[in-house]
Amino acid sequence: MIDFGKHTFHVWACYGVTVTLVAALVIQSLTQSRKAKLRLARVEAKNG
Repeated sequence: MIDFGKHTFHVWACYGVTVTLVAALVIQSLTQSRKAKLRLARVEAKNG
């Protein structure tokens, strides 16, 4: 394991926060993409 000395907790905590935020952004992007595709499909079906 990498030795960060006395800063080990803070470094790993920052890694954890970063991974969590990136995962949240990916999930949010996928969710918004699906919603946009559904709205587009509804509009296209309505307008022919």
